[in-house]
Amino acid sequence: RLASLYDKTRQLLLDRVRDFVAVVREAVTSAECFDDVIPILHTLQREMSGPFNTHFPNNIVLESNNLLDRLQQEKKEHDRLLEFGDSDVKEKVGIWRKKLDKLQS
Repeated sequence: RLASLYDKTRQLLLDRVRDFVAVVREAVTSAECFDDVIPILHTLQREMSGPFNTHFPNNIVLESNNLLDRLQQEKKEHDRLLEFGDSDVKEKVGIWRKKLDKLQS
């Protein structure tokens, strides 16, 4: 009886995680800036590293961790490119022009 309850609870947990991951994937796809999605991924990562972490499928944990790492690196690069301080402004503007042209196509 306890095993049955465990199985039902585990399945419910996995269903909720799958639903949340679907929402996260949609948010990532429709995100217009890093700050739209990074907090959502942090929440997902925090939940999956809690006391139920052994019950989450490894591929979902790995996917969310990799996505969070990638987006954080991209945000750092993005922020670095926005710093026009002592650097060559023409070079930075050229980099941004290429990025914007890529988004347009």
